[in-house]
Amino acid sequence: MARAVLVLVAGLAVGLAAGWALFADRPSYRGAAQGARDAGQSPGSVAAGGATETPGDAPGTEGGESTGRTILRPAGTTPSEEQWIRGTVRDSYREAVKEHRDPPEDLFEAAVGEAVRETARQRESNATRLGQSLAWRERVRAEAGEISGSPLVLQVSGRGNVVLTRRGTDAEPLDVSGPPPGGSERASERTYVTAGLVPPGRTFLIERAVVRACFGADYGRLRVSLPDMEDLQWDRRERGIDKVDTELKGLVRLRHGRESEVRLNGTMVAASVELHGRLVPAAEGEETPPRPLVMGDGWLTGEPVLIQVLADHGGGNDRTVYLSGKLYRIDSLEPETIWTETPRLRDRRDSLAHYRGCGRVPAGKAYRITRVEYRARLDPEKSTHSGLVIRIAGKEVVKTNASEGAVVNDAWNGDVLILPGGEEGVSITCSMYGLAEMVIHGDIVDQSGERK
Repeated sequence: MARAVLVLVAGLAVGLAAGWALFADRPSYRGAAQGARDAGQSPGSVAAGGATETPGDAPGTEGGESTGRTILRPAGTTPSEEQWIRGTVRDSYREAVKEHRDPPEDLFEAAVGEAVRETARQRESNATRLGQSLAWRERVRAEAGEISGSPLVLQVSGRGNVVLTRRGTDAEPLDVSGPPPGGSERASERTYVTAGLVPPGRTFLIERAVVRACFGADYGRLRVSLPDMEDLQWDRRERGIDKVDTELKGLVRLRHGRESEVRLNGTMVAASVELHGRLVPAAEGEETPPRPLVMGDGWLTGEPVLIQVLADHGGGNDRTVYLSGKLYRIDSLEPETIWTETPRLRDRRDSLAHYRGCGRVPAGKAYRITRVEYRARLDPEKSTHSGLVIRIAGKEVVKTNASEGAVVNDAWNGDVLILPGGEEGVSITCSMYGLAEMVIHGDIVDQSGERK
C-alpha cells in the first residue's frame, strides 16, 4: 500500500516541483515518478548513479555533523533544489494518505534520489541544447552576417523552400519576369536570399512587402510566411492566374531569434518577395502597434470598404476577415473579386478572401460606421451549418444560416465609432460552403464623433 501511494505522490511531487522549477528557472523533476517505481533500490544503489554524499552545512547536517540522513546530490544540484524535492514528496504523501506521517524511508529516499539525479540530467541536457542553438546562430552569423538594411529579398525558381536564415543556391538575384525553365514539376531548384539575423537588442519592422511571381504553364503554387500573420498563398491551378504582382502594407515585427519564420515556398514558380522596413531598438519595436500587411495603404480613409469571403467545407470552422485586413483560416487572399451570383460551393477545396480598403484607424481618429450592405450565397443542403455572421464593435448585428434562406441580400444601419485598436471587432464570417460579401460605409472622424 505504501509503495503504491508513494508512486502516486511522486507523480504529484513532480508536477508541483516542475511548476516551481518553471518560475524559479530550475529544471523539472520528472524522474521522481520513475524513482518511485524503482523503489526497491537502496539509497546506496541510487547514489551509484553519480550522486555524492555532501557533508558540511548541506540539508541533513547540522554544524557539519550528520543527522543520519544521506544527501544524494550530483554536482551542480543546489541545496534549495533538494530541499524542495524532499518537502514536496513528503507533503504530497501526507496529503494522499490523509495522515500526518512520513513515507517509508527506503521508498522515500529512492524517489528523492532519482529526482535529484534527474535534476543534473536536465541541467546537462538544457546546456547542450542551448550550446547547439548558440552554435547554429553563430554559424548563420558567420555565413550570412546580420541584417543591416532594407529590403530583405527571398527568391525561388522551379521549386524550393527559402528561409531568411539560409543562403540561397545563387549568389546573384534571379530573373522572375517569366515562368521557371524546365516546364516540369521536377525543375531544378534555384534560390536567392539576402540571409541574415536580426542583431541582438534590435527588431526589424516590416512595413511593406512586394510580391512578384510567374507560374508554370498549368501548375504552380506560392506561399509567403511571416511572423504573427496568416500565410499569404497563391495557386495557379485553383485561381486560373499566371502572374502575381502585388504590394502589401502594414507593420510586422521581426524580432531577434525569429528569423526562420520568414519563408518563401514555391512549386513550379519564379517568385520574388521584397520586405521593406527598418531596424529599430527592440524596446521601440515592442511599443509600435503591429498591423497585418494588407493590399492598399493599410489605413482606413473613409472610402467604402469591400470584404468578401468564401468558405469551403472546413469541418464547419469559421472563415473570417476583419476590418484591419487580418485573416482567420483563409487559404488564399485574392487580388480580384471572388463574388459570383451562382457559385459552385461544393467544388471548393480551400477558402478564399478578397478585400478593398481594409486597414487601421489613424491615431487620434475614429471610424464611424453608419451602414453595412451585405449579401451571401449559402448551401441549402447544409442547413444550419452554412452560415453568415457580421460583427460590429464585437456585437453580432447579422446572424443567419441556410435554413433561413440560401440567398441573402440586406443592409444594416446604425451609428458606431471604432477607435484605434478596435478594428478586429468588425468582421465578416462565413462557414461550410458559403460565399459572403459586405460593403462598409463610414467616415474618419474625431474621437468625439465629429467629422474630421
